[in-house]
Amino acid sequence: MATKPARIIILAALLLLLPFIFRAVNSKSNAANRILSEVAKAERQVKSAGLSGIDQFAKDLRSINTADAPPRLSRALSDYASAVEANGAIRQAGGNATESNEAVATAKRVFVDEAAKHRGQPF
Repeated sequence: MATKPARIIILAALLLLLPFIFRAVNSKSNAANRILSEVAKAERQVKSAGLSGIDQFAKDLRSINTADAPPRLSRALSDYASAVEANGAIRQAGGNATESNEAVATAKRVFVDEAAKHRGQPF
């Protein structure tokens, strides 16, 4: 059992570490919030451009800065962009995009779910 001075030292050490812990949590939350905002902006732009904007949409997704983002969130965004690129290629070739549309929807769902895990409101 820790003595009273030892408890005070442990408590003081924890209090000194709290800002660093909150900063790490905040950077991940801030990154997730920023990425979600940028994806939403890109989605609004592609909706107004229609099918002709698919290539630009994929480029916009790829250009989103994922610095400070958790690796799984970065990967989910990359997979979403890849699915959009594949969908665009199939459409440009005149192919049936039904399966590709489903792949895009699945990739988007995975991305949104992953972002939701990290999206807290910063302190």
